[in-house]
Amino acid sequence: MATRLLAGFLLAAVAGPVCAGWKLSPDDARLAIENTFGVSLKDAAVVLAPGPLGDDQVATFRMEDAAHWRRYTLDLELGGLTRYETDRPEVEVNDQGRVVTPLAIDEGQARELALAEAQRLMGAAFGSVREWRKWDLSNPATFHLVGEAPPVGDPPHHGLTPRAVIAVSLVTGRIVSYGQFIPIAADPIPPKISKDEAVKIGAERLGQPDAKPDHEPTLYQDSYGRGELTWMVRFVTLIEQKEIGPDGKETVNRYPVGHLYTIDALTGEIVKEE
Repeated sequence: MATRLLAGFLLAAVAGPVCAGWKLSPDDARLAIENTFGVSLKDAAVVLAPGPLGDDQVATFRMEDAAHWRRYTLDLELGGLTRYETDRPEVEVNDQGRVVTPLAIDEGQARELALAEAQRLMGAAFGSVREWRKWDLSNPATFHLVGEAPPVGDPPHHGLTPRAVIAVSLVTGRIVSYGQFIPIAADPIPPKISKDEAVKIGAERLGQPDAKPDHEPTLYQDSYGRGELTWMVRFVTLIEQKEIGPDGKETVNRYPVGHLYTIDALTGEIVKEE
């Protein structure tokens, strides 16, 4: 039976950090955010939207003053924080693309800040996140850190372990976005369709039975305990396109096109293709 993976501190009387495992009302969520982040949401606007379970809701609270805006999002059904973010400072660059705006912290300090925040908000789930790495988005004024726990099961099942993505402004020395995912824990489901069988199913749909995927196929188990298990298999083919150059001559160019198939690992049905 699926059980909830609790994120650290208890949310007793909605007085501690936001964590997974409790169904919340919008008022509960508002109070939880206030206590966790030390802010007042008295005048914050709230927007309700469908959540990942289909029958749940996420609540997003936005607060704004003359200097900054902040936004917090919680899943009310799972009782967990999913994301918070704030405005990013303007950065001045020179003609060579170098940031000339003074930096408040370096990357080492930003990493410590990001990890401390993940530990504070993820609690017990933080302990299983082992693969923290820098995520280079070619933005020299922002430090990005991605953490995730390795997939579980044999073959490895993705989707059953916690992860977080954090961005820290080096200019202000504060976190500008934080996203986390703490799944409803479930035991890995044994696939009935092997990886090789999934590749064959995708290749036949592609119309090229001997085609090989361009990436290692991924086995993904639904994170919310609904028993869904799928293979993600991608192929790349080349298409030819005739083009007329500036000199008026016709040339034939080849362009890669990706084909992604989502295949039910229990039945072999192709449930999605992109």
